[in-house]
Amino acid sequence: MAGLTPATELLHGLIDSRAQSSPDAPALRDRSRDRTYSEMSTRVWKLAGALRDLGLQPGDRVAGWLPPGGDEVHALFAVSVAGGVYVPVDSRLKAAQMRHVLHDCGARMLVTQGLRLAAMAKLAADLPELKCVLGAGRSATRPLQQAQAAVPVISMSEVRASANPADPAPVRGADDEAIVLYSGTATGLPAGRSFSHAEVLLRAEDQAGALGLRPDDTVLSLLDTSIRPGLDVLSAALAAGAQLMPEPPPGPEGLLKRPQESPVGALAADRCEWVDLLGLPWAADAFPDLRLAFVSGGGLSAEQTAELSWRIPNSACKDLPHPAYEAGVIVTGGHPVGPAEVASGFVDTGLVERADVTGVDDPRLGQRIRVSCTLRSLGGAEDAVDADKLRRLVARTLPPLMIPAEIEVLRG
Repeated sequence: MAGLTPATELLHGLIDSRAQSSPDAPALRDRSRDRTYSEMSTRVWKLAGALRDLGLQPGDRVAGWLPPGGDEVHALFAVSVAGGVYVPVDSRLKAAQMRHVLHDCGARMLVTQGLRLAAMAKLAADLPELKCVLGAGRSATRPLQQAQAAVPVISMSEVRASANPADPAPVRGADDEAIVLYSGTATGLPAGRSFSHAEVLLRAEDQAGALGLRPDDTVLSLLDTSIRPGLDVLSAALAAGAQLMPEPPPGPEGLLKRPQESPVGALAADRCEWVDLLGLPWAADAFPDLRLAFVSGGGLSAEQTAELSWRIPNSACKDLPHPAYEAGVIVTGGHPVGPAEVASGFVDTGLVERADVTGVDDPRLGQRIRVSCTLRSLGGAEDAVDADKLRRLVARTLPPLMIPAEIEVLRG
């Protein structure tokens, strides 16, 4: 961008440096539209200007409750430019879990879309630190404003279109906080861990080399940015000067179609998505350009890796490094889940006196969740409570990744 000097020691330097050295190189594919590094940088800086116009101050936290896609990528880097701290939250969580994260991190702004937008606009009254909600994508913000949401609900695309680029003078340093990732804990609610600009950038450069990414790669990532492997793939792809294609998981059948619609050189997915994919028949040319297969969530078994190598003979299968989680945390499908949070979901139904939650080894998920429930005495009414009923009840408040695969019902 003319007149802008990339702050290469800050997170958004990943795109700004490329915008100056290779402005016309493809950076992002979003909703079947390619954006160059120059175009992406322009959009990021205008959104950053809008965030500052809305009152974002250096060090303020901005939560993103978004599925993988261009909106989240733009939000992440715009928050960096504006001097804020980005807090990505698993897009599959429900409002109750999201409210905890927003309260715990003290988020001043939230970027979200769709049904999540409606849910959080109404819950914002319980979050005194939250000052506004930005609707991304095709979110309809006007009906929510008419419904008297607790905080202003603003269209992200509209404020970006009318804003001027942010002042290029850096307001943060390399050692300042850039991003906070939340994960489950063994004994309580999810807790956040912060990473500085320098930490994220150094890891991005290391991972770009370790994963073997090149500037001519198109990287299809189905990983949520709220987990470390998802952030690693996003930042490493841009550090390598590659094109990023972030998308929500389309299911194994849909995944088989994606590389045929556009060339994909690297594919990053959870272990369970790779296992599901291996369970389907493929055409010999299903992944004609794929040379890198990245696996999150503990890696494939030796047999699964061998089968993947046989099916895509010209590709290299690489396990993505994941954090060493606290002992007792269940890692299911690559996502850390706190047993206490699952247990609370069962006790909160009013039917369960005690819930013991454990992780059981699983060839698809890494670990599956198992719950042993002791029912409360309900004057005989507890006889009608079974595993299916409890599963339906907890599904109202717990996201799918926290729903146990096994539920044992014990009658006291």
